[in-house]
Amino acid sequence: QLDGSSGYISLPSGIISELTSATFVFWATYTGSSCLERLFDFGSSASSLSLNTVVCAPSIPAELAGFPVVRYIQGLSYTLFGGTSAFTTNTPHMVAVTIDADVNLLSWYLDGVLMASGTLTFSLSSLSDTNNWLGKSNSSGEPFFPGSYDEVRIYNEALSEPSLQEILNAGPDVLP
Repeated sequence: QLDGSSGYISLPSGIISELTSATFVFWATYTGSSCLERLFDFGSSASSLSLNTVVCAPSIPAELAGFPVVRYIQGLSYTLFGGTSAFTTNTPHMVAVTIDADVNLLSWYLDGVLMASGTLTFSLSSLSDTNNWLGKSNSSGEPFFPGSYDEVRIYNEALSEPSLQEILNAGPDVLP
């Protein structure tokens, strides 16, 4: 359980940038409501791949406000993959982010439903992933994630939608 004020999980440096294609699966329960809380943030302050639970910064398109967003940041530029459904609080969710380098595509899912998909503007090897954090931002001053993680999986391939559905149906702590 992360309290939203200082707790986070740190994964080893370099484990993301060594991947070509990947799938990140998170079983998590969100208990917050603040802008820019991170389910995950892989990288550094110079470049990162993250999922913000709620976006409400004035610099993002209005249609994304209040929804979760996967974003890639490189310096001062960023690419957004906006969600279409908000996280319900106090409910376990499965979040999956797939990166398919073979077809240059990032897709992300909330409870098996495709939230967004789009052309990759980066490769995982371009991340300076010295900070691979669950629950903490690579940007200073942003809030910590309040909630809990039941399970986190990292695959070295982009899983298909049917494979993700099998994982969702099996639930956390069970391999399909």
